[in-house]
Amino acid sequence: MALFQSSVITKHLQNQNKENIAVKWEAFKNHFHNPKVQEEIKSLKEEQYQGEFLEDFFVKILGYTKPASSSETKFNLTTEYKNVKDCKSSAKSGLISTIS
Repeated sequence: MALFQSSVITKHLQNQNKENIAVKWEAFKNHFHNPKVQEEIKSLKEEQYQGEFLEDFFVKILGYTKPASSSETKFNLTTEYKNVKDCKSSAKSGLISTIS
């Protein structure tokens, strides 16, 4: 069973800005297909690359906005939060919220 109906997929694909997708794809390829970048990524542990990945992929390519400071309110991407109760790390996921 498909996750989405074919008509829904077709409708949304037709509404995409093909020029914007081509520009974003080129930016993705230029960075992530670069052998030097690939070697750097392979040499790091997940936790070491996590922040840089958010910047490289979500901010520079997909156009998300990270908060510039702790008082920033207009953003739609943030890093994981610590568990407030015992200050342990939460699961490895990001919070994506809407811009206020």
